[in-house]
Amino acid sequence: LWAASIFFIVYYFALLVLVGWFPDLMKKQVIGKINLAYIFALSQFFMAWILAWLYLREAAHHDRQAQAIASGKGGKR
Repeated sequence: LWAASIFFIVYYFALLVLVGWFPDLMKKQVIGKINLAYIFALSQFFMAWILAWLYLREAAHHDRQAQAIASGKGGKR
C-alpha cells in the first residue's frame, strides 16, 4: 500500500513539475489539438482506477484471511 501511494503521489505531481519546468515539451501536440499535458492528465484517471482495483483485490485477500482465522481454519495463502 505504501509503494502504491508513493507511486501515485509522484505520478500526480509529475504533471505539475513537467508543465512548470518543461512547458514546451508538454505543449507538443499529439493528436490534433490535444497535447501531451492533456494525455498525461487523463492518464491519471486510469492510474487511479488501476490502483483502486489493485487495492480492492488485495483487500479481498485480507478479508478472506480474516474470515478463515475467525472461523478457526487458519489464514494460509
